[in-house]
Amino acid sequence: MTVLDVNKKMFLITSSKDSKVSYRVEIEIGTCSCDIGKNGAPCSHQAALVLRYNIASVYFVPTLHPSLRQDIAILALGNKASKSIEFYSSLHEGKQWICATEECGPG
Repeated sequence: MTVLDVNKKMFLITSSKDSKVSYRVEIEIGTCSCDIGKNGAPCSHQAALVLRYNIASVYFVPTLHPSLRQDIAILALGNKASKSIEFYSSLHEGKQWICATEECGPG
């Protein structure tokens, strides 16, 4: 997948299935010219930009730290969410946690 940054708000992304096809992603308004994204639904092209360039998007919630995952689960599930922070830890050993506070775990 090739990404061309047009103007910090619009990107052209080459399709991973057909290198002759490109999609225009306007990340600030959450649209993509692909069949899924053209009506404002989140698509894989938007997700690729969010993950690759750490771009903020209303469609993709940052979940790099277990405490963020836990907060989202509590928001969505209320008392049914697991209370154990270990439940929300990465399954990939050795991954570093990215923290904004000093209350972070190992890393």
